Amino acid sequence: MQIEYLASYAGGMGVLEVDCVAGCSCPSNVSIDAHTPLVRASRHVLACVPVTEAASCHMRFRVSAMSSSGGYKIVLHALRVLLQPPASDRADAPQHASPGGGTGGGRKKAVSSAAQESWSCDAALPSKTHEYLNQ
Repeated sequence: MQIEYLASYAGGMGVLEVDCVAGCSCPSNVSIDAHTPLVRASRHVLACVPVTEAASCHMRFRVSAMSSSGGYKIVLHALRVLLQPPASDRADAPQHASPGGGTGGGRKKAVSSAAQESWSCDAALPSKTHEYLNQ
Protein backbone atom coordinates (compact mmCIF):
# COMPACT_ATOMS: atom_id res chain seq x y z
CA MET A 1 0.00 0.00 0.00
CA GLN A 2 1.31 3.44 -0.85
CA ILE A 3 0.65 6.20 1.64
CA GLU A 4 0.91 9.75 0.30
CA TYR A 5 1.50 12.33 3.02
CA LEU A 6 2.91 15.79 3.64
CA ALA A 7 6.54 15.78 4.80
CA SER A 8 7.99 19.05 6.03
CA TYR A 9 10.95 20.63 7.81
CA ALA A 10 8.52 22.82 9.76
CA GLY A 11 8.03 22.07 13.41
CA GLY A 12 4.81 20.41 14.35
CA MET A 13 4.98 17.43 12.00
CA GLY A 14 4.34 14.10 13.67
CA VAL A 15 4.82 10.38 13.24
CA LEU A 16 2.16 8.10 11.73
CA GLU A 17 1.90 4.51 12.99
CA VAL A 18 0.37 1.90 10.66
CA ASP A 19 -0.92 -1.50 11.79
CA CYS A 20 -2.80 -4.33 10.13
CA VAL A 21 -5.60 -5.23 12.54
CA ALA A 22 -7.62 -8.02 10.86
CA GLY A 23 -7.84 -10.01 7.65
CA CYS A 24 -4.36 -9.18 6.35
CA SER A 25 -0.86 -8.77 7.66
CA CYS A 26 1.91 -6.22 7.37
CA PRO A 27 5.22 -5.58 9.10
CA SER A 28 4.84 -4.68 12.77
CA ASN A 29 5.91 -1.31 14.16
CA VAL A 30 5.62 0.66 10.91
CA SER A 31 6.27 4.35 11.65
CA ILE A 32 6.33 7.18 9.13
CA ASP A 33 8.01 10.37 10.34
CA ALA A 34 6.58 13.41 8.51
CA HIS A 35 9.29 15.68 9.93
CA THR A 36 12.24 16.09 7.54
CA PRO A 37 14.49 18.70 9.21
CA LEU A 38 17.39 18.38 6.73
CA VAL A 39 15.28 19.33 3.70
CA ARG A 40 14.05 22.93 3.82
CA ALA A 41 10.84 22.21 1.95
CA SER A 42 7.36 20.80 2.36
CA ARG A 43 6.38 18.14 -0.17
CA HIS A 44 3.90 15.37 -0.74
CA VAL A 45 5.86 12.12 -0.54
CA LEU A 46 5.05 8.42 -0.65
CA ALA A 47 5.73 5.66 1.84
CA CYS A 48 5.20 2.00 1.14
CA VAL A 49 3.81 -0.62 3.52
CA PRO A 50 3.74 -4.21 2.21
CA VAL A 51 0.33 -5.74 2.99
CA THR A 52 -0.76 -9.31 2.22
CA GLU A 53 -3.63 -9.76 -0.21
CA ALA A 54 -6.93 -10.55 1.49
CA ALA A 55 -10.66 -10.41 0.79
CA SER A 56 -10.97 -7.99 3.70
CA CYS A 57 -8.27 -5.94 5.37
CA HIS A 58 -8.65 -3.68 8.39
CA MET A 59 -5.81 -1.27 9.02
CA ARG A 60 -5.25 1.26 11.79
CA PHE A 61 -3.59 4.63 11.24
CA ARG A 62 -2.79 6.64 14.33
CA VAL A 63 -0.60 9.55 15.33
CA SER A 64 2.25 8.40 17.55
CA ALA A 65 2.89 9.84 20.99
CA MET A 66 6.56 10.04 19.95
CA SER A 67 7.61 12.95 17.74
CA SER A 68 10.98 14.10 16.41
CA SER A 69 9.67 17.66 15.99
CA GLY A 70 7.65 17.99 19.17
CA GLY A 71 4.43 18.17 17.13
CA TYR A 72 1.72 15.78 16.07
CA LYS A 73 0.50 17.05 12.68
CA ILE A 74 -0.12 14.38 10.02
CA VAL A 75 -1.60 15.24 6.63
CA LEU A 76 -2.68 12.22 4.55
CA HIS A 77 -3.36 12.86 0.89
CA ALA A 78 -3.98 9.38 -0.47
CA LEU A 79 -3.91 5.66 0.20
CA ARG A 80 -3.22 3.47 -2.84
CA VAL A 81 -3.56 -0.29 -3.01
CA LEU A 82 -0.85 -1.79 -5.22
CA LEU A 83 -1.22 -5.30 -6.55
CA GLN A 84 1.96 -7.31 -6.78
CA PRO A 85 2.49 -8.25 -10.41
CA PRO A 86 2.09 -11.96 -11.14
CA ALA A 87 5.43 -13.70 -10.70
CA SER A 88 5.49 -14.67 -14.38
CA ASP A 89 5.29 -10.99 -15.42
CA ARG A 90 8.14 -9.75 -13.25
CA ALA A 91 11.63 -9.19 -14.60
CA ASP A 92 13.10 -11.35 -11.82
CA ALA A 93 11.04 -14.41 -12.79
CA PRO A 94 13.09 -17.27 -14.25
CA GLN A 95 12.31 -18.16 -17.84
CA HIS A 96 11.88 -21.87 -18.64
CA ALA A 97 11.81 -23.19 -22.17
CA SER A 98 8.61 -24.91 -23.24
CA PRO A 99 8.70 -28.21 -25.17
CA GLY A 100 7.94 -26.43 -28.44
CA GLY A 101 10.81 -23.97 -28.00
CA GLY A 102 10.64 -20.42 -26.76
CA THR A 103 9.65 -19.47 -23.24
CA GLY A 104 5.90 -19.01 -23.40
CA GLY A 105 3.87 -21.64 -25.16
CA GLY A 106 0.81 -20.63 -23.14
CA ARG A 107 2.13 -22.45 -20.08
CA LYS A 108 2.73 -20.87 -16.71
CA LYS A 109 6.37 -20.30 -15.89
CA ALA A 110 7.74 -21.98 -12.79
CA VAL A 111 8.87 -19.36 -10.31
CA SER A 112 10.85 -19.95 -7.16
CA SER A 113 9.60 -18.57 -3.86
CA ALA A 114 12.79 -16.47 -3.68
CA ALA A 115 11.85 -14.74 -6.94
CA GLN A 116 8.33 -14.09 -5.67
CA GLU A 117 9.66 -12.52 -2.47
CA SER A 118 12.13 -10.25 -4.28
CA TRP A 119 9.41 -7.88 -5.54
CA SER A 120 9.61 -4.74 -3.47
CA CYS A 121 6.81 -2.36 -2.70
CA ASP A 122 9.46 0.38 -2.34
CA ALA A 123 10.57 -0.22 -5.93
CA ALA A 124 7.20 1.19 -7.02
CA LEU A 125 8.00 4.56 -5.41
CA PRO A 126 9.18 7.37 -7.67
CA SER A 127 12.93 8.07 -7.51
CA LYS A 128 12.24 11.67 -6.39
CA THR A 129 10.60 10.34 -3.22
CA HIS A 130 13.70 8.27 -2.42
CA GLU A 131 15.95 11.30 -3.09
CA TYR A 132 13.86 13.56 -0.87
CA LEU A 133 13.59 11.17 2.07
CA ASN A 134 17.25 10.07 1.98
CA GLN A 135 18.82 13.53 2.16
